[in-house]
Amino acid sequence: MSKKIFLYLTSVSFLISIILLLNNRIEVIIAWWLLIICFLPAIIYTRFFTLLSVKVLVFTAFITQSVTMLLHYLRPEDYIYQDFRPFLFTGRDSFGVLYKIGFFLFLVLIFSKVIQRLFSMIFKFKNQPRGTLIIEKKSNLISSDVPNRFSKLLSLRSSILIILVIIFMIPINLWMFEMGIGLTGVEPPLLPYRLSGFCTYLVKFFVPAILALLYLRTKRKSLLLILAMGIYSVFLGISTVSRGTAIFVILTPWIFSYIDRRWVLFISSTLIVLLGYALTTASRTFVFLTIEGSNSFDTHSGLLSVLLNSINLVEFKELWVIFPQIIGRFESFASLFLASKVDASNLGGGWVIWLKSVCWNLTEIDNDAIHLETLGHTVPEGIYNVSAGLLSNMMWALSDSLFFFIPYAFLSAFMLVFFELALRRLEHRYFFNSSLSNFMIVLFSLAFFSGPGYPIMIAIFIFALFASLLPYFSILNLIVNAVGVTTNKH
Repeated sequence: MSKKIFLYLTSVSFLISIILLLNNRIEVIIAWWLLIICFLPAIIYTRFFTLLSVKVLVFTAFITQSVTMLLHYLRPEDYIYQDFRPFLFTGRDSFGVLYKIGFFLFLVLIFSKVIQRLFSMIFKFKNQPRGTLIIEKKSNLISSDVPNRFSKLLSLRSSILIILVIIFMIPINLWMFEMGIGLTGVEPPLLPYRLSGFCTYLVKFFVPAILALLYLRTKRKSLLLILAMGIYSVFLGISTVSRGTAIFVILTPWIFSYIDRRWVLFISSTLIVLLGYALTTASRTFVFLTIEGSNSFDTHSGLLSVLLNSINLVEFKELWVIFPQIIGRFESFASLFLASKVDASNLGGGWVIWLKSVCWNLTEIDNDAIHLETLGHTVPEGIYNVSAGLLSNMMWALSDSLFFFIPYAFLSAFMLVFFELALRRLEHRYFFNSSLSNFMIVLFSLAFFSGPGYPIMIAIFIFALFASLLPYFSILNLIVNAVGVTTNKH
């Protein structure tokens, strides 16, 4: 397997190098091969792992940096911080970022191997059919026979429920938009019973999660269903001016259309993702206002007017650039370069930054200080224009001391390994479908990579960990069976 990976990366690298050489991009070629050299040890070492989560971490880091680094070098005019943080666009300028990421990923793999063995030793039970830890030899996300076990009636019911949820939520979304509730970067109005917070979490997290779960109960073959979810994803993205929310709604159909090799559905959902991202970005021009240094909103023109104005603003010939932008939302090369220049002492020091990565509620870092250190200027209150990803946070802390490679590698291994193994125990105990478990592991790994310490993610981690330690509960088994995410092995 490691030989295949090496040959594949080498072949792709030579092809990219030839194309760049024909365009006289020598410095980009140097930067590309430095990236391959820095990432290759960690990529090859993943061959010795059965853990899906650490593989997702390594390959997500590789994909985000390879794509965004190429775009960074090929479109230098997009880098707007040259006066504050000069970047010379020579090949060796990339090495200061890339070697740190490569070394960090290798450390994560080492810690993961140790933690996995300790976990297996602690929770190794004998003569217990339930609760025994089983780690599969292959973590395969692809399972084409899963939709076939669902009856047509169950698939139809799930499809109808998706449509009903969307119809039910549209008036709520319109009301929230008019009231300024759930708008990204805007302080919501004060409502009784914490209604603003409840509605925000409802539309941005719980409803997309419910739609994803319902979609997994269908045959995953309906173009009309994907179009319905796609239209709602665009609508929800504009009504919350949140690009992440727009992608979250259509993410499950997008991923599984590729896994199921249904190319018409995949192309359709891809176009929806691009369009939703572009329109949501454009909508911010017509919704956001800056008043006395604070971000405010103007929704009096109505959602339809914002949508039509956004359509006129989008340059559809530039939609191809959105793919690297979406990838860069996880962690871009430019953001890591800026993060590598931060003085950690102005943010409270390395341990304060690390605690923030453990859980946002443990400490506070001044928003203005973050932007001044990273971008050289402040932004309106409520806006966060720098990366909150794992690698950026680590780069901040490393400016204090290289020692912080160790606590960040341990934190990453601990979170990913314990979550995956806890979920595997629950999967075996309650006969979860393995495809659903793998999907949840991928989502958790991506969430940790793009936003370590996020309170909801920490709550999910703690719940999964404690649930795996508790004895078998028949009532939970009934709930799992009712939801329809079990296998036919019991």
